[in-house]
Amino acid sequence: AGQFKDIKVWLRPDREGRLGSCATVFALSRACAYGVVGKPSVALTKTGPATATLGADISYTITVSNPGSAIARAVVVTDKIPDGLAHASGQSTLTFNVGDLAPGQSCALPVVLKGTKRGRHCNTASATSANAGTANAEACTTILVPGLELVKVGTKEQSLGKAADYTVTVSNTGDTKLANLVITDTAPAATRILSAPDAAVIGNQAVWRVAELRPGEKKSFNVTLTSATAGTHANAAVAAAGGLTAQAQAATLWRGVGALL
Repeated sequence: AGQFKDIKVWLRPDREGRLGSCATVFALSRACAYGVVGKPSVALTKTGPATATLGADISYTITVSNPGSAIARAVVVTDKIPDGLAHASGQSTLTFNVGDLAPGQSCALPVVLKGTKRGRHCNTASATSANAGTANAEACTTILVPGLELVKVGTKEQSLGKAADYTVTVSNTGDTKLANLVITDTAPAATRILSAPDAAVIGNQAVWRVAELRPGEKKSFNVTLTSATAGTHANAAVAAAGGLTAQAQAATLWRGVGALL
């Protein structure tokens, strides 16, 4: 605006007479318009515990997000439940209609399952959309089964007044650690406990406590009884830990001593 230009043109006449020329000015008007081109996208993650106990609740979180620069339309998340895991509804496939996701937006979907079978099970989820493609994710959990076994062996026959020895063996047959294990040996009313190393003896009951028993580990305990009453008397033991119990018993035939008067 306000600027001017002088343009000089030199001519050489090639004839007589009145000569001249005309000048014309043209101005090109320009207008621009800009728009942003975005690309939608969907991403999926699934998290959950690496291990869980059989029958216990397992909490998973499925997170679907849009890391793109445009709106992801009509997003749907599908979760397929594998054999070995179960949902409270009994369905083998769960569907979540998320709808539209703006750029940078995410949606967390909680899923609670239970382990029904021992072993490693992978739970796969997928996300679909109308304009942003698909995405997949999975979370694998190993279902652990606790186990407790109790075995008791002892003297089969014994004379009255003599000692009968018994061995109680407790084993962790499962995949999980057992804590605060209590083994209780209750002697029959017709017998009496002579000894029970490392046990707390109260009357006709011997109690052992084990702070921890690892998978595959076993521990043995001994108890010695005597009896003044003839007959077969069964000596029972019970082991308990974390809601698990196991029982075992060993019977002894107590015989009277032959005599002649």
